[in-house]
Amino acid sequence: SIDANSIDSGIELDNKLSSYLDLIPNDIEYDTWFKIVCSLKNDNINNYDICLEWCKKSDRHTDEHFNHVWDYSEDKNTIGTLYFYANKYNPYKYRLLQLNK
Repeated sequence: SIDANSIDSGIELDNKLSSYLDLIPNDIEYDTWFKIVCSLKNDNINNYDICLEWCKKSDRHTDEHFNHVWDYSEDKNTIGTLYFYANKYNPYKYRLLQLNK
């Protein structure tokens, strides 16, 4: 049987990650983008859809390159990398998200 609470918490977590991703501009340098993609994959393989939707906002996005990076990502970036850049690019809204945890 499927636990409704685990579904709800999964949706909640997706929305939370999307909120942090929304703080990061679409025209960031490649190295930063790469680290964020790796951090999302390393956090949870199920972050694929959230990460892809965020990446598609960039004019430079291609599905082929995204999937290549996702499949062969480095394992040295944690979800803390996402939070680091969210705070760097939008410290005010980052603090608001932290307060609403």
